[in-house]
Amino acid sequence: MLAAALPVAVIATPQSSRAEALFLLFQAAFPLGPETVGPIAQKLLACRETPTHWRVRRNLVCATAMLLRHYPPSFERLRLQIADEKVLGKIVREAQRPSCEPRAFFW
Repeated sequence: MLAAALPVAVIATPQSSRAEALFLLFQAAFPLGPETVGPIAQKLLACRETPTHWRVRRNLVCATAMLLRHYPPSFERLRLQIADEKVLGKIVREAQRPSCEPRAFFW
């Protein structure tokens, strides 16, 4: 399913909708591990544009905070591509919140 959904998500327009679609896939795939969600987070990171829409920013912060909390090595690889110290601060704060968990899609 992920192989079929990801190509559709990456072409969604506008960028804010693309970020929403990618974040939804990110959360659904999260239990599969960092090898699966890392590339999705990378595509989410590619959604940034100037000026960045608030939904893109929010989804980027939430996804990378989940990586920081659960898969720190995957976060560190993405962190190198985030130059904005303000955004990095938000990611660290978000990762400390108890609500920084992916949705439970499958029980």
